[in-house]
Amino acid sequence: MTRNEIIEMAEEAGFNVNGELILDDMGYVTITNRLEAFAKLVAAKEREACAEMCDSRLEKWISLFGKDKMYKWMLGLPKAIRARGEA
Repeated sequence: MTRNEIIEMAEEAGFNVNGELILDDMGYVTITNRLEAFAKLVAAKEREACAEMCDSRLEKWISLFGKDKMYKWMLGLPKAIRARGEA
């Protein structure tokens, strides 16, 4: 997630974005760096939740069908989701 994407989402959420400062409806200032750090933490938590869901589905698949060709493809999904945070 880029800094510009985070700022765009802040604007979409109703923040008044002015340079490095973001003002909420009450006029409180949020420093862009802190908002960016928060957004990255939220994204990382969501990525991990998605990857964990894939892990559990993969375990269920193995119990039902064993380690077939589809298993090998599915094995890469949690890793790919987690890797999005490294980009």
